[in-house]
Amino acid sequence: MDVRRTNRKQNKPRKHLRGKAEMPVTPANQETGNHPLPEGLSSEPRSEVADGTSAPTGGPKPFSILLGFLIKNDRSEILRLAREIGVSDNTVYRWVNGTSEPRSSHMQRLLEVLPHAFLAPSSSLPGSVTSINARGLPDQTARWDVPKEIYRRVMEQAAITVDDASRRWHIVETIFEYALLHLDPERQGMALTFARLMPPREDGTIHSLYEAEMRGQAPWPFALDFKAYLGSTTLAGTAAMLQRVYTWSKLDEDARHPIGLDENEHSSCAAPVMRGGRLAGVLIVSSAQDDFVRNPAVPRAVGDYAHLLAAGMQDSDFHPISLVKLVPMPELKWQRERISNTYLNRVVEYARKQCLSFTEAEQKVLQDLEDEFERYSHGNEATADQQLPTLENEHTR
Repeated sequence: MDVRRTNRKQNKPRKHLRGKAEMPVTPANQETGNHPLPEGLSSEPRSEVADGTSAPTGGPKPFSILLGFLIKNDRSEILRLAREIGVSDNTVYRWVNGTSEPRSSHMQRLLEVLPHAFLAPSSSLPGSVTSINARGLPDQTARWDVPKEIYRRVMEQAAITVDDASRRWHIVETIFEYALLHLDPERQGMALTFARLMPPREDGTIHSLYEAEMRGQAPWPFALDFKAYLGSTTLAGTAAMLQRVYTWSKLDEDARHPIGLDENEHSSCAAPVMRGGRLAGVLIVSSAQDDFVRNPAVPRAVGDYAHLLAAGMQDSDFHPISLVKLVPMPELKWQRERISNTYLNRVVEYARKQCLSFTEAEQKVLQDLEDEFERYSHGNEATADQQLPTLENEHTR
């Protein structure tokens, strides 16, 4: 008797995204390697080890990446966790190294005791405690530290979600939900966008970023339907090509004004999402406040959120830096207008003619649009170059 396996498709909410501020600007005083994360995510099957923990046969899992990031291989914390959970310190080391994962009972206990590994919780979330400095005054720098509860929630998602695609979606949603409350508690206006790298083109290099997820609060909408491509002239493109956190503010009079800014956008911060020296995309935080990114603690916080996003990505989402050769793309407003008018019809037509699923047809259309937009932008640059000598001649007459 043959037994046939049927893959079940998980229904996930549709993703909506938006695009971001462009061109730079100001590198933040922070390298992306400030909090390096261990390399590797794997979806390979697990085996059982002697202590009954679940042992992945591949590299470190998102859970081990986050655990190592949180305790930073501090032996005193490893010993404390082992004592609190009731396991050996070698078992905790295996969890950190990704050679095994805790059983459900150990996982529950770990999630209970892990927050105590931090001396001073710092969060703007409801019910949080404000850190106090040596002079007995509120510590404004600590106010921008990523709340430890977010790490705990992301660790939980990484540990309990089996499907790779679902894990990524849940982790991104969790991070964006908490980050909006943390970075803009008074709701003065903010949007978060994750822009992923597009697949390599025919020449083997990557030409643009594509908005993959966006969440906002007034004056931005909660989400946008029409996503755009971000090229080399954008703030996100600069952060991707140089692998550094970059900021822009309307108050920076000497900085070059970004192209295609959102009308609500008065300052922005872009941080590359990396792991093991490879790039998956860029996290962009846009604010309606002129001075939001001028606080040096803000770029650091955005960089930490980018590290957390990296933990939710799959290995296939990351690409070697040597392949990132971004090119200019058209204005975001022009892109959105064209996409809104043609995108859905093109996907349906492509699926019908090529006998493809909607998802497969959508990927084909995204690649075609990227190529068309690149050629459009290149054509405009060539036209401007041809017109420049004429304008100069007229000026001398």
